[in-house]
Amino acid sequence: MKDKILMFFGFILSSIAYLIFVKIVSQNSSPEFWGQFLLDIGLATILSVASFEWIKNYYSRFFIKKIEGKIATCVIAFSLLALLMAGIFGYWNLCVLIISISIYNIFLQWLRCRGKGKRMALFVLFRWGMLIMGTLGILHAGRHELLYPHFLISALVSVLFFLPWGQVHLMVVKPKECWEMIKYGGGISVSTLASTSVVMSDRVLLSAAFGAGAVASYSSTFDLVQKAVLMPFMVYNFIFFPKFVSFGKWEYPRLNIVWVVAILLICSSSLIFLPKIFTAFFPAIYDESLYDVLKLCCFIVLFQAYKAFYLDHYYMIKKRSAMILTLAISLLSIYGILLFFCGIATPIDIYFYMLYSYVIICLVSLIFICLKGGRVQFFTHSLHFYC
Repeated sequence: MKDKILMFFGFILSSIAYLIFVKIVSQNSSPEFWGQFLLDIGLATILSVASFEWIKNYYSRFFIKKIEGKIATCVIAFSLLALLMAGIFGYWNLCVLIISISIYNIFLQWLRCRGKGKRMALFVLFRWGMLIMGTLGILHAGRHELLYPHFLISALVSVLFFLPWGQVHLMVVKPKECWEMIKYGGGISVSTLASTSVVMSDRVLLSAAFGAGAVASYSSTFDLVQKAVLMPFMVYNFIFFPKFVSFGKWEYPRLNIVWVVAILLICSSSLIFLPKIFTAFFPAIYDESLYDVLKLCCFIVLFQAYKAFYLDHYYMIKKRSAMILTLAISLLSIYGILLFFCGIATPIDIYFYMLYSYVIICLVSLIFICLKGGRVQFFTHSLHFYC
């Protein structure tokens, strides 16, 4: 339990550190640079999921002795491949962001599987501390382009600093083993990729239709709402459910209903307090015209949390991972259809279509679950999940 509490505070502090990072960059750079940086982060996140997510998925499920050596080999090999592709096509900034995001997330997953709560919390704080301090120096010197390599350097230094030397050795990965990793983690990775594409799509669409300045305002709003509102759900998902243990066994913890009430109160209060807090804390980004967008983003994140942390987990418990993939592909399809037939006249249209997509997929899934399993069975699974 002590390790879980340490992980909890580590994630809370990482969200606070992210807000500080956004405040520093947004107030010390032009909207165009900040918008382009957010766009690059969004694209890198999508490509990171496509390239590295299957490694993390395989690691989470089949955590056995010495497998970390093979995971390390795969990460290094794919990082070198990413550098080679960057050299060929010239997308160096995007490449370093992909590698930094992937290495950071995979090492975080390794610490989680190991149950190293204290080391994980220190790792998160150390990395964000390096990132913030380095960013202050970079922006003060006016060398904004150095922010990209600094992301990679901070991730690498943090991993190397907290890596338990002597416990991880590089191991040869046979093509058959690599294929098994891809085959296992591929389906879940496609699901994550579809969901990530929806969440990150606003940056690409805003940049294409309205320029980088719109990304700086609207995507920052959406990003910050996600960090604030999703945090209770992320802590619950990442720490308490499900707990992966050695040899692929599952443990379904019984979470007290008090936690659920606390999460609902936090999410509800965000609709009232977030506009005032964000406007006061980020005057360079927020103004009166973004109030409606911020509130709309709160509703999007609430339905996003319901889909990710209830529906996906419901089918995970039922061992029907194909349904998780179906939900994600359906969400992306509905969103794409709305964008194609309705068009984008204003930036807020993007978020309306995103909200409609989440509402449709959540309502249809809820009706399907109730009709197929019945009210009693549905609530039985709900109580098993929440209590």
